[in-house]
Amino acid sequence: MLIGHNVALTLVLLALLGGVFLIGFREIGIAVALVATYLALNLVVAVICTTYVVARPGLVTDWTRLLVTEYPNPLMMLVVAVVVFPKLALGLSGFETGVAVMPLIKGDDPTPRSDRSGGFGALAGC
Repeated sequence: MLIGHNVALTLVLLALLGGVFLIGFREIGIAVALVATYLALNLVVAVICTTYVVARPGLVTDWTRLLVTEYPNPLMMLVVAVVVFPKLALGLSGFETGVAVMPLIKGDDPTPRSDRSGGFGALAGC
């Protein structure tokens, strides 16, 4: 159903996230809905990928063989993983990063908002 619509789906989700930033997270329900959608889509991807790999057990064997051939020394494999992981995490974590920095954005109002007003100021210690 979603095959071939990756770019369109991504753009719709980015537009929704942009709308939330414009609203300013006044309604926690919007944030919850976005996170729920994000997690649901991740679950769909995880289930489809797991089903694909379980149906083709040779993939894991081939991957393991290729990994050991490329990095016969386990210590070197670990070093490469430690070097590459931060770049990978930064590239994949745009949503989490955007949500994490929201409390750090200052507005015109110098007084911190409490969590009762719907703002995240109190949570971030602003």
